[in-house]
Amino acid sequence: MYQKYFGLNRLPFDNTPDLQLFFSGAKRTEIMQTLIMAITSGEGLLKVIGDVGSGKTHLCRMLHNQLPKSVESVYMIHPPLSAESVLRTMGRELELNLPKTADRDDLLAALQDYLIHCLAQKKQLLLLVDEAQGIPIEVLEEIRLLTNLETGQQKLLQVILFGSPELDVKLALPAAQPLRERIGLSLYLPNFTHRDIALYLDHRLKQTGYLGPEIFSDSAIAEITFSSKGLVRRINMLAHKSMEIAESENIQRILPKHIWAAALECGFEIQKQEKGRYSYEWIHFFYHIRKKIAHKWWKIPVFSTAATLALVLMGSHSPYAQIKNSGQIAERQVNNGMNFSGIDIQFDYSLTLKKMQSIHQDVDFSKPLVFEKVIL
Repeated sequence: MYQKYFGLNRLPFDNTPDLQLFFSGAKRTEIMQTLIMAITSGEGLLKVIGDVGSGKTHLCRMLHNQLPKSVESVYMIHPPLSAESVLRTMGRELELNLPKTADRDDLLAALQDYLIHCLAQKKQLLLLVDEAQGIPIEVLEEIRLLTNLETGQQKLLQVILFGSPELDVKLALPAAQPLRERIGLSLYLPNFTHRDIALYLDHRLKQTGYLGPEIFSDSAIAEITFSSKGLVRRINMLAHKSMEIAESENIQRILPKHIWAAALECGFEIQKQEKGRYSYEWIHFFYHIRKKIAHKWWKIPVFSTAATLALVLMGSHSPYAQIKNSGQIAERQVNNGMNFSGIDIQFDYSLTLKKMQSIHQDVDFSKPLVFEKVIL
């Protein structure tokens, strides 16, 4: 692994929601502060929406860790699939020691007694529900009914629903109208911008012990921005795999080619444009070959020789080589035109062999040729 190569004390881009690596940018801190303020002010039902992979779970756990001591919380990692499972999960997390044979009424009575005890201790009870888009409508209605537990002055139970945009779709249904109208605050978790990603990568690397110069070039960050769509989970995957590739090449600078190879490995979209002479598919192919022989150093000369021979053979059959070696073009090539890796070169029928030979003398074929469009 690349930890030792880059001087890291642990993996910087693991998708596990590590609270020590929490990134406070991209409005994460503002959203968390807003939620804490709403909780302490007694708001009953709140909602946080973010795309899949945007970091909702990390934010939820960080909020759970940052709550004031006067707020006791229950964190539901998996969405409950029945009304009774909501009460049983809360009873288990609050250590109410209820028998397995307890029915809904027994569970509700025990929960209400605990809420009254919290009120006497001047504490609040908060229910954090992750992946709320997976909760059936009838279970959401049960959660709404729990927020009805209150005194004449304040709510005994507060609830925050964390979910993807599918939660909004579900709440828009007529059956969810009572719950929708009870939501006092709705917040939306934005995806990362290019600047957010640059700060995020730097933050994660520094938190895991990196002390050197910047690893990710600005052009590589631009490729991450495109392929990740600003989603934290995708950013972590691209950064992790691109660092593995860079380590296999024995360089400490992440370039766009590393991000393209990582994106292809992850199945993410890449910018459809040619970068230099070789396509993304060739980059991906050579990456896999190099990865297979990375720990078999004795095979490297064999691979290098084979790769060089392949490029020579490719070059000998290329249109450029035909012009260089023969100094002429067959009549059918003149009539049909030629295509050089997506670059259209059109030949005028009046072009003579003498003119082609003079062009050949002016071109240095030892250097790569870059054309927009050439009309001869």
